[in-house]
Amino acid sequence: VEGSAFGGAMVIEGGADATIYGCTFDSNEAIAREARGGALFVDQAAADIEDVVFRNNFVLDIALEIDGEGGAMYAERDSNVVVRRSLFEGNEAALAGGAVYGGVSYEECTFRGNSGLQGGAGYVTLTPMVNPTYEACVFEENRAFCLSTCQKDGGALWGETIVTDCLFVGNEAFGRGGAVWGGEISGSTFLANRTTSPPDETSNVEGGAAWGADLVGCTLAENEALGDRESVV
Repeated sequence: VEGSAFGGAMVIEGGADATIYGCTFDSNEAIAREARGGALFVDQAAADIEDVVFRNNFVLDIALEIDGEGGAMYAERDSNVVVRRSLFEGNEAALAGGAVYGGVSYEECTFRGNSGLQGGAGYVTLTPMVNPTYEACVFEENRAFCLSTCQKDGGALWGETIVTDCLFVGNEAFGRGGAVWGGEISGSTFLANRTTSPPDETSNVEGGAAWGADLVGCTLAENEALGDRESVV
């Protein structure tokens, strides 16, 4: 659905309490001024999402050209959303949260091949009402990138997230935090993530696995930072 400002496929709002089970959201778009949520937009409502596939959804704010948040899903600060055993694959946001944006709880989900300027898979503001939580999730080959000198951090996640027992493998940022930028992370594994530079730019390439995050009981292996200043974490 092209031209919808909020939720290319579906909107849940006004105190609703929705259940989405066993569905597929494929190739939906929100392209408009202040566009949010390529497939799904949740505002002042609750949603229980299980065994759902979000694939190849896209969001773009045409007013600013490099804006648009939540390639697959956008949840406003006053919403209550729980996602279980779901797949987010190939979604894209022109700005933040290639797959998802907002304070949502995720359990046993997979985020693969999503992209955005900040937070290739997920993004939340630095002062969220509810911190997003990720438990037993897999983040694979997500990217935070652009082909100019703009900021692009957190190949998989950006912001004050709470992450437990997750796997980050092969994520990439053209800036800081190949897998994550910020957050509290415990019991997780970081494998072969990296930060690198776009053509003709080599500054602010830091943290092949993580940047500015608190890590407890994590395993880090084969991560890389490729630029002027190199570090693993």
